[in-house]
Amino acid sequence: MIDSLLLVDDNPIDQKLYARLIQRSGLVSHYESCLSGPAALERLAEGPVDLMLLDVNMPGMSGFDMLDMALAEFGPDVARVVIVMLTTSIAVADRARAAEFDIVRGYVAKPLTLAHLKDCDALVQKAREAQPLRGSRTAC
Repeated sequence: MIDSLLLVDDNPIDQKLYARLIQRSGLVSHYESCLSGPAALERLAEGPVDLMLLDVNMPGMSGFDMLDMALAEFGPDVARVVIVMLTTSIAVADRARAAEFDIVRGYVAKPLTLAHLKDCDALVQKAREAQPLRGSRTAC
């Protein structure tokens, strides 16, 4: 189960559709959404989330710009978040740019589906197994 999901998408209609899908899926305990990159950065300042679905094409600050700023602001801590790019873009350049970010674990073509959410849940579980729990320390 995904404890917390943050959807960052500038389209309010997509937001409503995805909120309904996420709530009905039973895969997410806590869901939040932001309509812009700056709002998402403010939310991430409050603490990490398990999964961020990030729209590539947003006005003002693209998803890629938001990732650059998140890495600059939060450093490696932002890497504890599983980030999946969510987009209508079929541009090969966008997919290649997403692959340049080590923290991006997936690239999903809109619309978001239950199958996509299940895949995201598997990514979150895999990330949990690969990393110590947040706040825990390992002995060296």
